[in-house]
Amino acid sequence: MQIRRCSPFLESVFLSSGGVAASHEWKTVPDIWKSSAEKFGDRVAVVDPYHDPPSTMTYKQPGPSIGHQITAQEGLGSPLGCPDQRIGIMATGAINVVRGSRSSDEELLQIYNHSDSIALVVDNPELFNRIAETLSSQAAMRFVILVWGDKSCFTTEVPEGLPVYNYKDMIDLGHESRQHDIYEAIDSDDVATILYTSGTTGNPKGVMLTHKNLLHQEDLRRYHPNYLVSVPVILEILYNGIQKQISTSSTARKLVAILLINISLAYMDIKRIYEAAISGGGSLPSHVDRFFEVLGSVGHPIRCTEIRVVDFETGDVLPPGSKGIVEIKGPLVMKGYYKNESATKQVLNEGGWLNTGDIGWIAPSHSVGRSRHCSGMVVLEGRAKDTIVLSTGENVEPSELEEAAMRSTLIQQIVVIGQDQRRLGAIIVPNKDEILATAKMSIIGADTSELSKENMTALLNEELRKWYNFLSSFR
Repeated sequence: MQIRRCSPFLESVFLSSGGVAASHEWKTVPDIWKSSAEKFGDRVAVVDPYHDPPSTMTYKQPGPSIGHQITAQEGLGSPLGCPDQRIGIMATGAINVVRGSRSSDEELLQIYNHSDSIALVVDNPELFNRIAETLSSQAAMRFVILVWGDKSCFTTEVPEGLPVYNYKDMIDLGHESRQHDIYEAIDSDDVATILYTSGTTGNPKGVMLTHKNLLHQEDLRRYHPNYLVSVPVILEILYNGIQKQISTSSTARKLVAILLINISLAYMDIKRIYEAAISGGGSLPSHVDRFFEVLGSVGHPIRCTEIRVVDFETGDVLPPGSKGIVEIKGPLVMKGYYKNESATKQVLNEGGWLNTGDIGWIAPSHSVGRSRHCSGMVVLEGRAKDTIVLSTGENVEPSELEEAAMRSTLIQQIVVIGQDQRRLGAIIVPNKDEILATAKMSIIGADTSELSKENMTALLNEELRKWYNFLSSFR
C-alpha cells in the first residue's frame, strides 16, 4: 500500500499543527472517518485500481454508505458486540473477524465457530462457491454479504432461509430504513476486531484488538506522510528489481546507477526527498538492511508505550545492556485471546505487560560520543520461541510439520527452516535404504543402486506433500 504525500487524512492522523500525533482526538476507529469527512469532504481518499472501471471515493462519500450499512445490519439482527464489515461494522459496535481467502475450509469453519460470528462477508462468488458447503450450513449464520460480483454466479445452492445481500442491497436496505446518528456509543476499550494468528498449524488463537489498540498503532508524527507500508517481501522485491536493472545494463549505466545510489544515501536526510518505509511481520534480510541503510536498533519506544527486558528464567527486570525477553506495555497491547484465558495469561500478566517472545536489550546511557544519543533504544536479536516468521509476515510453528514428516519411513530427521525467507525449507537426513526401496517400486527397470540428488529430492518432496495433506490447516 502506498500513501501519497498530499493525503489530508494522514496529515490529520499523524501531524497536528504542533507536530504532535493527533490520535488523542479520537476514541474509536469510526471517529477518524467522521472527522476527516468534516475537514476534507470532497478530497479523494481512496483509489481502487482493481475495480472495473477504476473507482475513487472522497472522504465524505463513506459517511452515508456507512450509515446505510449500519442501519441495514441492525435491521438484519447484527447486535452490539457480534462479529460480522470494517468501518460500518465497527460503527455499530459490532466486531469484525477478518481471514484470508487462502485459508483452508476447515480453518475458516473453526474460526467462524470459535468467534461466535453470526454473518459472513465474502469478496466474490468464486470464494462463496468454495466455502459455502462448509460454512453456510451453520445454524448461527443469519445472512451473507457479497462484496463484488453477482449472486447469479453462485454454483452452490444457498440453504433455504439464508438471505444473501450484495453491496447495493445493503445500501438500499439502510436507505429505506430509519435514519439516526450512525455512530453508536462505543468505548475505546471495546473490542473492534479479532485477528486470528496467521499461518500456524493447529487451531489459531483470536487476538482481541480494541479501538484504543488500533488508534495507537503509529508513531509517525516525525515523518512527512509519504509511506510504503509492507511486509519484508515487498522490500525484497523492490531490491531485486533494482539489482536486476543494474546487472542487465551496460558498464556505463552500472557505474551511473552505483553513483546515484551512493549520492541518494549521502543526502537521505534532506527533508524534500525524505520518505519512510515501514516493514513488519518479520525481519528484513541482511542484504536488504545494508542496501537501505537500516542496520541498527528499532529505536526508542513510541509515546504512551513502555518497554522493559526481563530475565529468561526468573522474569526479573534487567538493567540496560543486559539481554533477555522484551516485554511491552501500553495502549497498543491486545486485550487478550478470545475465549482462551490460559493462553492470555501465558503472554499477558496482571500488570499489563505483554511478553513479545523477542530477545533483545536496551542501550545503556553514555555521556560522550555518538552513543549518547542511543540511550534507551531497543535492540532486537532474535526470537525466544521456535515460531518461524516468513518475510510475507506469516507465522509458522515448525514442530507439527516436523512431527508429520517424521511419520514417513523415508525420513530419519528433519528441521524446518525459513525464518525471514519467502517460503519454508527443510534440512532432511534421509533413510537411504527406504528411499532406494521406494525408487525400485516406482521406477521399474531403473538402476537404483545410487540415486541422483534430483531424484532423491523429487521423492522426498512427494513424500512431504503426502504427509502434510494430513495437516488440513497448513497451507
